[in-house]
Amino acid sequence: SKTIVCTRDHRWILKDGSVTTNLQVGDVLYPLSEITSNLTPQTKRDCEMFALGMCIGDGSQVRDIGTQIRLCGVKTKYADVFRRCGYRVSNMAGTDDLVAYSSRWKKREFLEAKGWAYLNDRDKQMLFAGYYAADGCADKNVCHTSNDVIAKMIEDLSALCGYHIVSKNLIIHDTNYKKDARLWQFSFIRSTPVNRCWRVGDIQPHRE
Repeated sequence: SKTIVCTRDHRWILKDGSVTTNLQVGDVLYPLSEITSNLTPQTKRDCEMFALGMCIGDGSQVRDIGTQIRLCGVKTKYADVFRRCGYRVSNMAGTDDLVAYSSRWKKREFLEAKGWAYLNDRDKQMLFAGYYAADGCADKNVCHTSNDVIAKMIEDLSALCGYHIVSKNLIIHDTNYKKDARLWQFSFIRSTPVNRCWRVGDIQPHRE
């Protein structure tokens, strides 16, 4: 089951393609279709947002002067994305890994300000696509974060890229660095078969 909070007159598309602002228990919603728009960075701005998303997912802030990310394994294929938007990309001595660095973006400040809220839809798509490329399990439609602010960003942006949240679970576990560490796990669906559309099970007034 999934709970949705919305206004009473929210517009819904039903399975038959009709639109209603008076949803009823038992109504079946229109199936989700996988987004086919190009989520590969095209412009310099696309690259900026994609690179920032990757840094949010797997990078670190270097004191108060910039942000860097280590590109290893399959992630090295994104090196040109970072170069195209002005990151300095260099080799790590003795490895095949790369390090991309920029003084323009500061990961911590962007998250503290919830900077994604001020972006247009294309920027938001590129930001999430970059984040997911760094932190997601593409073959499993899952991603994880221990950061509550990043969890909020995932909730706000994922659907714009066609990643629809079906579960959000808090996992408490021990790591090499911390006991009882918190980890948010998100699971997504990209589309729904016609015979498995969402059906309205209950409607209740929302109370804060």
